[in-house]
Amino acid sequence: MKLLALILLAASPFAMPREAHSPVSQAGAASEGTGAQSSAPEAARQAPAQDSQVPGQEPAAPLIDQPEADEGAPIGSAAPASQATASHGRTSHKPRRRRRKPGRTYAPIGVPLTQQVATGQFGLSLRLARDQFDGLQDSRKKLTSADAFARGYAIAPTERTDLRYELEAMFGYDKRWDLYLMIPYTAREMDQDLSIGGQTQVESSGLGDIQLGGIFRSYDRGPTRVSYMAGISLPTGDVDASDNYGGAPDTTLPYSMQLGSGTFDLLPGVLIESRFDDIRVGARAAGRIHLQSANDEGWFRSNSMRLDLWAGKRLAKNLDGSLRAQADWWGDLHGADPDLIPLRNPLEDSLRQGGSRVMLFGGLSKDLDRHGNQRIAIEIGIPVDEWLDGPGLSQEWSAVIGWTLKF
Repeated sequence: MKLLALILLAASPFAMPREAHSPVSQAGAASEGTGAQSSAPEAARQAPAQDSQVPGQEPAAPLIDQPEADEGAPIGSAAPASQATASHGRTSHKPRRRRRKPGRTYAPIGVPLTQQVATGQFGLSLRLARDQFDGLQDSRKKLTSADAFARGYAIAPTERTDLRYELEAMFGYDKRWDLYLMIPYTAREMDQDLSIGGQTQVESSGLGDIQLGGIFRSYDRGPTRVSYMAGISLPTGDVDASDNYGGAPDTTLPYSMQLGSGTFDLLPGVLIESRFDDIRVGARAAGRIHLQSANDEGWFRSNSMRLDLWAGKRLAKNLDGSLRAQADWWGDLHGADPDLIPLRNPLEDSLRQGGSRVMLFGGLSKDLDRHGNQRIAIEIGIPVDEWLDGPGLSQEWSAVIGWTLKF
């Protein structure tokens, strides 16, 4: 019996631990022992950071703020790209506007809407222009008052003076866009001969058509820039100006004496400026498209176009000289004012108001500071070619003086 009991005890699975008989268990135990040994140095490295805290003192803040992950995002993932980065402990979610550095234009003072303003910068221009007209002209032929009377007209215009005051304001909205506003004031004075003998003078003055719009800078690299203009003209100028005219008081004046168009007009254009060595060149083409078929007086002006080409050069310190060619095209009027009589004065005939003109200007401009933020300029021009669907008054000369400021 004792022998049988010893045999059964030796064969029992509880007689010796199972790990002692399993090679796989021995390998697992060895790997666990190795892992414990490798984790010991890491724990030792972390221990000083925790044990170095002085009792009663708050833990030190981390040197770099870590953005918190969004709720539901994997732990340890970076903050989304749309989230603004932190700076000095503060987070800004306001998008940054693309900015444009300050620039400088060398366009003559007689060319409008050419200032280069930086983002957030304002530009102001004040201009005083005088246009002098003298003598009648039909096509390219000069006429006298006697020629006009021989054609049956009772009034023959002899001379006209136009004074134009312009306030131009620009604002650099962002890297691409500039906004502008132009407010004109015009004063006109015209002398006339009468077929019955004697002379008379008529006048008109007041606010012209206000212009506003935007300028898109599509290319601006190195010395070259290309800009597109889109604006609108508001009918703020009078089209029913009157004076003691034709022997009667408070009579409607001819079309050329009116101060505005009486219609909403579209103002497209393009501007190109560049530089070749020390020669600065530029070109500007602008149009005027009338959007209404008639104003309150029953007529409207034809579409018109203006082209400017110029070149300039530095003559001395802060002094520039320029040469400019200006070409204008305009058509006859559409409709007619019932208060005007075409056979009384050729300027009252709506079908004889078209024409074209090319003028040459010479100019000087002087910078009043070294940054070019303020300058004064002057231009004087004469016509080199003129065609009138007249009889109409021929232009004799033109002059422009102006002051610009950027701030």
